Amino acid sequence: MSAELDMVIEVLSATGLNAPDLSIEERRELLSASIPDEPPAGASVELREVAGRPAEMITADDCDGRSTILWLHGGAFTAGGLRSHRGFAANLSRRSGASVMLLDYSLAPEAPFPAALDDALGALAWLLNEGPGPTATLIGGDSAGGGLALSTLLRARDEGRSMPAGVIALSPWVDLAMTSPSYESEASKDPMCSREALEISAAAYLGAHDRRDPSCSPLYGDLTGLPPMLLHVGTREVLRDESIELIAAAKGAGVEVTSWVAPDMIHVWHVFAGSVPESDAALAIVGEWAAQRLAG
Repeated sequence: MSAELDMVIEVLSATGLNAPDLSIEERRELLSASIPDEPPAGASVELREVAGRPAEMITADDCDGRSTILWLHGGAFTAGGLRSHRGFAANLSRRSGASVMLLDYSLAPEAPFPAALDDALGALAWLLNEGPGPTATLIGGDSAGGGLALSTLLRARDEGRSMPAGVIALSPWVDLAMTSPSYESEASKDPMCSREALEISAAAYLGAHDRRDPSCSPLYGDLTGLPPMLLHVGTREVLRDESIELIAAAKGAGVEVTSWVAPDMIHVWHVFAGSVPESDAALAIVGEWAAQRLAG
């Protein structure tokens, strides 16, 4: 493990993002304060409105913009947004050669389930029908956004809609019932997520809704017919085991899966690309996979 990653873990542990006593508003403020409010270097940012929601199309300077990745940000369905993921989106655009559309989907508790799912489905439909089309479109997300991307595809499939060329899921939250052993075994090692903190967000997002509904927890869905999938998860994540279960379920359903359970990595370590060598290496893998899928 690099000294840079060690420092990131130390800083994250000190901020207390996974503290169980933080309210949703406090967690939002803490996340916002830790992110610079400036446009990403070496990329253009174009404001859009897609399916009634704000979005930003982020395109690296050396990208031709002929293909697009719809990215659904993390934040446990209650936090995050355009500002939190601009830098990551620019890095992904640079690595993949595609524009990245960041969607500012609705957040709970102000807009509970299924608002985020409706927003994501609308944005995907717009890209497939009015944008670059299925072969030039990917969908992806990190953490809650990764689970949301998969739930969006399940609903699109069930409604007979077109599918994109692939899906990227980075440390996805795919089981809001939180049944996996890693919620306990990795609790002391994960500086970003905890069962207690995620429980607050799950309750705000779902209320009394069934937490095993595949529309919010794709681990419980039939994954047959989904497009090729790239899934990364770290071994020191509370979400690790549910990702491993999802990989097995997807392969069993005939989905083409490229996966990496990365030793000693933390939740969505990819977002630290540009300052952490392990993050640079992981995002390079994601970018290469995306480029290959978009090349047909």
